[in-house]
Amino acid sequence: MQLKLLIFSEDASGEQKSLKSAVAVPAAFLVRLEDHAREAMLCAQEWKPHGMVLCTAQIESSIQICRELRTDERTKNIAVLILSSDQREEKVIEALQSGADEYLFKPYHSRELFWRIYTVLRRAQSVETSSSMLQSDLISIDKESGRVWSCGKEIKLTRTEFSILEILVRSKGRAVTRLFLLEAVRGYEPKTSLQAIDLYISRLRKKIGPRAGKYIQTLYGIGYAFRPPS
Repeated sequence: MQLKLLIFSEDASGEQKSLKSAVAVPAAFLVRLEDHAREAMLCAQEWKPHGMVLCTAQIESSIQICRELRTDERTKNIAVLILSSDQREEKVIEALQSGADEYLFKPYHSRELFWRIYTVLRRAQSVETSSSMLQSDLISIDKESGRVWSCGKEIKLTRTEFSILEILVRSKGRAVTRLFLLEAVRGYEPKTSLQAIDLYISRLRKKIGPRAGKYIQTLYGIGYAFRPPS
């Protein structure tokens, strides 16, 4: 299946041509280009691409678009890669917290950009869901019965551990903040330390075993992501 890629760049000339050239590998992507935010959102909602590249003059614009994508049922599962010359750590973190899957600094090498996009899109397609089953590489989750299998072997998890694993696998490689995980499984408890999530993650890694456990990656200063190999 050909992966659909939507590129949004405010520069309708040079930047768009450069981006299109970078992904112009025969049969790799079906590409559409947009240079206005509103048209890009409409295209995302109607065309439903597998992935989207955001390249705006100000990083705040890309972050805002990413937030809108994540809050819209029609677009929340689109993989997002942000291109920016803004290398401030706080902006990179803000972009990832807004739901971006990848952040690449400009100037970039065309081959690196292609493989970054390809990897993000393949990762986004690696999780298959049905009415009751959630599967990703070595992990299988039965949402209705609350059962989990790792490497083909059923494992016993607490309700909290089950919820955390389900959130991470469902997030399809995207960064999930510790605060989001804490509020999702415990509700808002001002006196509860975020380090509680670190403890849950440590226990979860041990229970699912070293092969699958290494897929739960620590994103320092942000949280965690479940990223099996593409």
